[in-house]
Amino acid sequence: MLALSMHDELTYGERCLKAGAMGYVMKHEPPEKVVEAIKAVHEGKRFISDELKARLLERFFDDKDKGTNPVEVLSGRELEVYTMLGKGLSTREIAGKLSLSAMTIESYIENIKAKFNFSSIREVLINAIKWTL
Repeated sequence: MLALSMHDELTYGERCLKAGAMGYVMKHEPPEKVVEAIKAVHEGKRFISDELKARLLERFFDDKDKGTNPVEVLSGRELEVYTMLGKGLSTREIAGKLSLSAMTIESYIENIKAKFNFSSIREVLINAIKWTL
């Protein structure tokens, strides 16, 4: 399977590949890259766009220092909340986007804090921002 996505976020690419996709290419890629990806996957090869490949490598080496990778540690919903926090959204904004209550979002944030052993919400926010860069 080849994932063709409008999302150029590393999180989606990483999740698709971990779920078994043979390739991941973004819709904004030139048509020849998309064709190259289709051919590669059809031949049983993996295809990852150059941009995503570079970001995956960067994340891999950064995560070695941190010791944990949010994609591996957090549930799907927690990862969504963590990513949105990293993009600067408030609890209420996240709640609105996910059609959940602000209290539910606060519970997710507390779970994230516990899973990473962060001592404060501030630490959650700082790390979420760094991770989404």
